[in-house]
Amino acid sequence: MIFANSANPSDRNQNSVIEAGVVLYGTETYQCYPLIRFGLDHGDEIISIKTSCDCLAAEVVEYADVSGTQIKGLKLSFLNEASDGELRGFLMAAIVTLQLADQSSKEISVRFLHTSISNTGGSR
Repeated sequence: MIFANSANPSDRNQNSVIEAGVVLYGTETYQCYPLIRFGLDHGDEIISIKTSCDCLAAEVVEYADVSGTQIKGLKLSFLNEASDGELRGFLMAAIVTLQLADQSSKEISVRFLHTSISNTGGSR
């Protein structure tokens, strides 16, 4: 399950955690989360985004929800790296820092398993 949470999602001062699950080597992977999950709303202006790891890029995007309302979200793009052939996964953690126009900042911890598929056959 992929989810984002904080102690209180409406509190912008709380740090948030995203459990991003499994990210496979050699595949394009991205996920998008509404900013409200991090205690931010549509009117909050994000002036810069930094990530602590080259394995992850982040940007603010807008998308339409099921009612057609435009929502701001944080799109996380996991870099498309090739496996070195080793069948070993690595637990990864990166910090995404959002700098807001009001001079406050928000840190989001992104945790995931970076690995390759060891068996591409059907079910046994």
